[in-house]
Amino acid sequence: MFKKSKEISEKINENLSRHYMKKIEEHLEQNNSEQYENDTAEDSLEEITKILEEDEYQPVGMVVFESLGLCAPLFWLVYNCVMEAWSKLVFNIPLAIVGGILLIVVWKNYFKKRNENKTLQKEKNRGSLLLLLLIIIGVAFWLILAVGMSEIQEYIFAEKGWLFYANSNLSIWLFIILDVAIVCAIIFLILEKFSKNSEWELGSIKFIKKHWKTIGIIVIIISYIAITGVTFVTEDKIVYRNWLHPMGVTYSYEDVTEVKTGYKGGIGSSKGDFYYKARFDGRWISFSETNPNEKVKRYNDTYMEIEAFDKQLMKYHPKKQSSHKNEKNADLEQVYIDRFNRIIDNK
Repeated sequence: MFKKSKEISEKINENLSRHYMKKIEEHLEQNNSEQYENDTAEDSLEEITKILEEDEYQPVGMVVFESLGLCAPLFWLVYNCVMEAWSKLVFNIPLAIVGGILLIVVWKNYFKKRNENKTLQKEKNRGSLLLLLLIIIGVAFWLILAVGMSEIQEYIFAEKGWLFYANSNLSIWLFIILDVAIVCAIIFLILEKFSKNSEWELGSIKFIKKHWKTIGIIVIIISYIAITGVTFVTEDKIVYRNWLHPMGVTYSYEDVTEVKTGYKGGIGSSKGDFYYKARFDGRWISFSETNPNEKVKRYNDTYMEIEAFDKQLMKYHPKKQSSHKNEKNADLEQVYIDRFNRIIDNK
């Protein structure tokens, strides 16, 4: 056991040494190396010690940025308590405790360093206000991107007289990843450009600048896959699209052969969420997350489009697998749970 601990300790020290050597090399590259040629060993040691000490200080903007992530379990805990989603507290409470402890440690370390050298900490904090402003702007921009993606899908793929559409799970996750990546890249590019603080000269930014063409191509490919992963539903047909079938595959309501619906099980935040998927000619299509056409007046409440769609499909007597299992984990208002239960019981 002690031998294993020693190996781990040596590995950590090795990684730290590499980290600090990289910092020193970057410092020498950024400054004229000729000025160090006549330095004594004591001068060089003093310079290296200064570099290592400065590396221990974090900008307050980065501390706030880290704190937002650590606060996520705490916000989630408050939300679950308000929504009375008690079953989710089993996983939520331990995460909230860990997040709270790390939050205290992060800020304790920041104030400790600040008290040791206020001048250096003040220098490190340059650009932090800009970071906080960019985070606020970035969140707003993220929402604009999300809405913009939906608008693009409606503009390009919407069928005449469409009732609602549903994105594939892959499309939804790619949207989220793409939006977050774009916003973070923009924030740090602007920060590096205008903050005049070398602390923000991140390796990831250098990587983006060096490989911007390749990254641009990857972003275009991901955007294409995300945007094409959509299914539009009209009064008489279902038009399914994905990256392999951008022009769409059309099914009629009569083509439905099977339906699966109920509440999700397993673990995690999705436990108790409603799901609905239908099989058309061997292909399963998910309709769990839908976006109704605002011009269609019949859908005056949330999830009404799924209930109406289910009634249409069941007229053709497909096999239906449905269950109320995990209903107790649903954390929605009762009116929506009642609607889901009507869908589950409609056979």
